[in-house]
Amino acid sequence: MNFPSSYPFWIWLYFGAFGSISAIFFSMIAWSWFKSRSFAKEQLRSILTWNMFGYMFLFIGKGTTSAVLSMFFSVPGWACIFVGQRGLLKFIQHA
Repeated sequence: MNFPSSYPFWIWLYFGAFGSISAIFFSMIAWSWFKSRSFAKEQLRSILTWNMFGYMFLFIGKGTTSAVLSMFFSVPGWACIFVGQRGLLKFIQHA
């Protein structure tokens, strides 16, 4: 495998390992989301969906090489997680 000489080999190994680990963690989050969503009622499903969209946007933003694209995907990601957390708080208060 040919790596550009501008970066040392360890940096490619470092980011490759953490990129793979983050993909595994995202897959585990998605799997637990599928399982928990199947047991949830209608309002809680909507809350879980907002949170999952937020995680998805953050994961996509992490994988971009451009700072502008990373910010473009992270802002809606955090907004979706915020909406989901606010909905969860209201759901718990009314339960």
